[in-house]
Amino acid sequence: MIDMKDYSMYRYFKGENDNPFDQESQNNEHMFWFYECHFENLFNTENNDYWRDGFTDPVNRKFRSVIAEIEDKGSYSKLKTSIFDIWLNDYLFVDKLTNGHKDHYIMEAYKQMIDSHANAIDAVRDRLEMPSSIEQLMFVRNKMLREKNKLYVSDRLNHPDDLLKIIEDDLDVLHKRYHDIINLLENKIRLGSMEEPIKNQKKDLPGELNNENAKKVLRRGIDAGLFDNEYQCLEHVTVYQKATFAALASYELGIKHKWKVFQSLWGIDNLAQVRTLEANDESLNDVKKLFSKEAVESIRLK
Repeated sequence: MIDMKDYSMYRYFKGENDNPFDQESQNNEHMFWFYECHFENLFNTENNDYWRDGFTDPVNRKFRSVIAEIEDKGSYSKLKTSIFDIWLNDYLFVDKLTNGHKDHYIMEAYKQMIDSHANAIDAVRDRLEMPSSIEQLMFVRNKMLREKNKLYVSDRLNHPDDLLKIIEDDLDVLHKRYHDIINLLENKIRLGSMEEPIKNQKKDLPGELNNENAKKVLRRGIDAGLFDNEYQCLEHVTVYQKATFAALASYELGIKHKWKVFQSLWGIDNLAQVRTLEANDESLNDVKKLFSKEAVESIRLK
């Protein structure tokens, strides 16, 4: 610590020797801690003559007025706070950084701009945790590109070079964050474009299965963990289970050309040649239990 003093008048500086704020992720705090620390050292080393005569008008007039008003009353803390306000707002932000531009709110507006961009990026990153269509992702990607283009302040604002140097680090951080989020969106769009045609390629049900009774039978396979939502067999389903399901379902639904119908549904061949007697009886029971005892006993399994 620099000294055991009261630093409550400062927002960020609390007497530390080293800046506790990270320049990249906490750039605003990092910058204002430096300003407050610098002023604290100035105030402790310079006398009142420095504040009366060390600056150009009209800042000097403000210093002289404050010192004359407060010195007589002996209010050290109020004197310090008032001088800090003039030094920070009138001298540093207006006179020095903006070359006399008398906009007292310029840095506040700048900070709000930085925060607005950062909050927008955070909101998009949170939104990416939820399912989004390609159209939604493209809309957000285009919006991020437009927002990123607004960061080229030197092309559209009349700030002098001194101020641009001050905010350069903030802009670099934002540019990197925009670059990362736009790349993430591009990757999701590219991945979605590859997956969407697959998702949209729903197989048409064969005519014999394209009715409500047949769909009820097929849904038994979904409930049993044999089929996906498109009635396609999952990877663990064996050819013996497929043949057994096809035979039992065809019996229950009265389908004559059972092998042809289910081969068409599943995109496979040669179900008629499958000898289910060679299968593990336990795996076939997982299929048989989905049908009535009559259906199981009435078919002749090969």
